[in-house]
Amino acid sequence: MNYVMYRRVSTTEQGSSGLGLAAQQHSIESFLDATDASVVGDYTDIQSGKKDSRENLQKALRSCRVNGATLVVSKLCRLSRSFAYSAKLLEGDVPVIITENPNASMLELRLKAAINQEERERISTRTIEALSAKKLQGDELGNKDVWKYATNQDTTNANAARVAKSADYKQHMLDIIQDQFGSDLPSLSTIANWLNESGYSTPRGSEFTRAAVQRVISSSEK
Repeated sequence: MNYVMYRRVSTTEQGSSGLGLAAQQHSIESFLDATDASVVGDYTDIQSGKKDSRENLQKALRSCRVNGATLVVSKLCRLSRSFAYSAKLLEGDVPVIITENPNASMLELRLKAAINQEERERISTRTIEALSAKKLQGDELGNKDVWKYATNQDTTNANAARVAKSADYKQHMLDIIQDQFGSDLPSLSTIANWLNESGYSTPRGSEFTRAAVQRVISSSEK
């Protein structure tokens, strides 16, 4: 059987560093190793899952049609985070296999697509609400250092405010993590990769590491 591999990450930084791509590649290859596979195409997009007009995804689909191949993807959200577009692809003329659950029925995949879109919308809404609340409080938005405080405050007040902002930030990120994974959290590396792929960054604008995720999760235990 012929297969075309497809992977996607959201940012240029993730694409150049390989962050997220390695895990997708491992999942795809593990599936293919257990089959009589002939790989006839291999495509990667570095673009948000919100955008469906991705050049290499379209190339992958054309390759499948030309070679009578099946499109193989690690997770449904790598195809799209839109329910409508995911359903269109799943019900289209190109067979699709999702390696995290290769035996999933069409009903299961459609339900997963609906959940993916709901998660995207919920996280987006909560992020907007959090940013709006900070703006109303007079905070500057963007990739600013949330640990900083206005320079015209005395040291005691500045320290107190920095601690408060740190706690607010950690609680916000913890809510996002729990929205995505629930109470049964995966490894710290898995969470860090997901946050980075989803476009989140630390207060200093850096990518999440295992240690950064640990600090967020540990804050809920205090």
